[in-house]
Formats: sequence, C-alpha cells, structure tokens
Amino acid sequence: MIGRLGLVALGILVAVGLGEGILRVAAAFDSRVRFLATGHATRPEARYATLEAFIAAQAAHITPHKPWYSYWSNRFGFHDEEFVEPKPAGRLRILAIGDSFTFAPVPYPQGVMTLTEAGLRARCGDRDLDVLNMGLMGAGAPEYRIMAGLGLPRFAPDLVLVNVFVGNDPPDMHRYLRDRSPFERALRHSYLWTLGKNVVRAKGGLREIGLPARVTTAPSGTAVAPGGTPVAGARELAPDDPALIGPLLSDAAYLEVLASDLGRFYRPRDERAIRSAWAPTLADLDGLLRAVRGAGSRLVLAIFPSVLQVDPGLRDATVTRVATSLRYRGLSAAEIDPDLPNARLREFAETRAIPLVDLTPAFVAARGTDPAPLYKRNDNHWTPRGNRVAADALTAFLAPLACPR
Repeated sequence: MIGRLGLVALGILVAVGLGEGILRVAAAFDSRVRFLATGHATRPEARYATLEAFIAAQAAHITPHKPWYSYWSNRFGFHDEEFVEPKPAGRLRILAIGDSFTFAPVPYPQGVMTLTEAGLRARCGDRDLDVLNMGLMGAGAPEYRIMAGLGLPRFAPDLVLVNVFVGNDPPDMHRYLRDRSPFERALRHSYLWTLGKNVVRAKGGLREIGLPARVTTAPSGTAVAPGGTPVAGARELAPDDPALIGPLLSDAAYLEVLASDLGRFYRPRDERAIRSAWAPTLADLDGLLRAVRGAGSRLVLAIFPSVLQVDPGLRDATVTRVATSLRYRGLSAAEIDPDLPNARLREFAETRAIPLVDLTPAFVAARGTDPAPLYKRNDNHWTPRGNRVAADALTAFLAPLACPR
C-alpha cells in the first residue's frame, strides 16, 4: 500500500514537473501564455531594440490597430491617434506613460490623456503641442522605464509624464512582509500554479462574460482605420453601459482587487522594511529619470489615487471584510496608512527636483461635491467622470510647464 502511494506521489511530481517545463517553454514563445503563467515576481528582465519589439512581447496587453470601446487604437496599439514622426519643428510634445488608467478603458474622446491634450490646447492658445498616450494595461515601473527608453529618441518629447497608479504600482507591503509561508512564496514563482489561478480568476471574475469582446471587436468586414477614429458600424456606448460605469467584476473578484490595493497602504513599524520593499520601484524610476535627463527632456510625475484613498468608508469596510481571511487575519484599520505610497513618491520627487501632482485631493473634493461615481462599480478604473476630474487636475498642473506665461 505504501509502495503504491509512493508511486502515485512520484507520478504526480513527474507530471507537475513536466507541466511546469512545458509552460516555461511555451511562455518563452507566446506572450499570452507568459501573461497568464507569470506574475510580477517572475517577470523576466529583457532588452528590446525597438518599440515594436517591446509591443510584440506585450501581446496579451496591447494589439496594434485594435478596436477599443468603438474607437481604433493606433499602429502601436496605444489608445490614441497615430503618432507623428518625426516631431514637427516647434511643437511641444508630452509623452504620457502609465498603465490602464493612462490607456483609459473608456471611448477615446473620454480618456484622461485625450481630455488633457484638449485642455492644454485650450489653455496654451496658439501653441503647437501634442500629448502621446503610451498607456499600457498591466504595466508597472519596469515597463515605464523600458517605454521611456524606447520612446525618448523616437518621439523627442519635451516633457515625459509618468502616471503612477497607487493601487498597484507601489509594492504590496502586506504581501512583502506577511506571505503566509516559504511554500507560498515558492508557489508564486511556479508557472503552472499561477496559470491555473489566473484561469480560474478570469473565468469567474467578470459579471458579463461577453463584455471584453463587445467593447474590443469590430463588426465583420470592417476596414482598419487610423488610431483615434470611430470603428465603422460600431455603436457608441450609452452613458449607463456597464462597460463605462460597472458593475464589471463579481463581488469576490472585486474584493481581491480591493485587498491588493489595501496591501499598498499597510504600514509596518519597521521603517527599514518599507524602504526595502520600495527599493526596486524607486530604482526603476531612477533609471527612467536618467534616461529622460540624458535625452535632454524633463520628467514630471502624477499620482493617480486608488478608490480606497478616495472613499474611506469603502476602505474601512474592506479592512473589516478581509481581516477574517487567512492572509489578512487580524488586520486592523490602525495598520493602514492611505498616504504611505503618496508620501514615498513625494519624497522621491522632492529629493530629485521632479515636479509632481497628487490627484488624490481633486478626487476627494469631486466626491464631496457630486455623488456621481468616479470609479466604476466593482472595478477600480475610472468612469468617464473620473477621467474628466483627472484631466482637469493634470491640465492645471501641466499648463504652466507646457506654456508658461
């Protein structure tokens, strides 16, 4: 009996090892497999000769000339008009880098960077300027550094705006310090485990299973058009469409998102632990800064807030709900500092003379004056109104830099 159990265990180990090996080979050739089978902990460092090569490696997140919310992405896959190359003489150019918030999961005319560009043109009068939106879904500080390095020589921006989303760009302090065991830490590096977990999440996370196809698919026979133009035959989304205001995720999936956001605000007593956890992120931002200054451009930073910073009631409720789970057992509101990541970024910017704007006060003020939602229900992304609030704050911040009087 014991011998048979040993053979079964050995067979399971061989199968797991074989599956792990096959997945690692597949991930090396297919970015979609790599996306599902890896997390930030296993993200490989790579060098790219061109922006096109980088985009090809991000196929799970970005596709050239793809419909997004009834508008075409550009030839790189960014949610913007086609980028003009080379930069016209005399034009002031801002290169905006960030994640899905910068990309903007709303129709192109309603996106934060589209509205910011329009606001700057209105504020700057006759000044010839453009804002290139290089928002990439799923990106973080390592990708921001890579995109800056590839975009600077090609697009010759005068300003590089890096939009840091507090919900997932900073380190998850709670996970960094409180992973349950060495076994769990090891599992985070397993392609097989991560793939299975992500497939389960993907299948059960969305309330409306057909939503991704509905907002990212062109009608049959539609010809590709330049970035930023409407998709022929596609309908405009109604203001109350769930794609724009939610709900998007199941309650369980949304709680996972909120718990991940919450981990960024966990403050341990040991200041050295905070600095250690933040070191890789700040190293990437320092590398980005060197590239920007080396190209003769100027770096500016913007902090995009998590919904948990804007809605204290939701933050307290999230603490209460997750504190009963195994991972967060015993967590209390006293251990949560919603300004922790913002303070780290302010310190980083101040010591390097980088202009910075924190959009958190603008969102808190907007929530206090109008009950209309800023974030989609059961999703941490902005509604069209949230994009407008962000664009107004960015415009006010950037105008003195782009067109000083």
